Amino acid sequence: MNPTQIETLKQYYDSTKEILRRQYLKARDNPRVFSQQEKDRIVVEVRAELAQRFESIPPHRSCLYASWTMIRRLFQEGAVPILQAGNMQWPRITREQDDGVSDSHWAYMYSPETVASQRSMMNGEMPEIHIWVGRLDHPQELIDINTCHFPNACKDMMRLDWPGPRPPDYLWQHPEEGLPDWVNYKAIVDACNLATWYMLDGIGNPYE
Repeated sequence: MNPTQIETLKQYYDSTKEILRRQYLKARDNPRVFSQQEKDRIVVEVRAELAQRFESIPPHRSCLYASWTMIRRLFQEGAVPILQAGNMQWPRITREQDDGVSDSHWAYMYSPETVASQRSMMNGEMPEIHIWVGRLDHPQELIDINTCHFPNACKDMMRLDWPGPRPPDYLWQHPEEGLPDWVNYKAIVDACNLATWYMLDGIGNPYE
């Protein structure tokens, strides 16, 4: 990241630190726990706002915008959400269907050193990366409302079908509940910083 981007991030982190601290202290002893019905309602509302605000963004490129919208919504609900970014791998086949040759997963792998990623960033675009939402008040809870788009994105971008079980409409759970088999999410500090900068530059501060 260049000095301007680093300074933008520093100002953002400095300005939001106290906001998140106050929200965290409120939620520390009684973290906001959402029922399945509440989760369903929030996802419907977030997707409606996403479609209205960012109607020109293709679904398979909307993870930053979906996460920004979800962070805003959860913060209003009293939670302490944060942006997370890095690698994501979701199986398009079962382990039994794996022949050891075909691509087994639909994945976004953060690799800023590759020529393709550097070209994207030079053009003002994000490199290969996936973005989702985590929570400081409910450590490691993972929220990704873009899972429903993975099979179509796999078909459109890689020309591959999805013979295995389709992903859920959205993912919202704590890892202790167990992620689906062969699914992997890995937040990377540099990826989180880069995604945050793109969020600030292209959308804005979700806590304001």
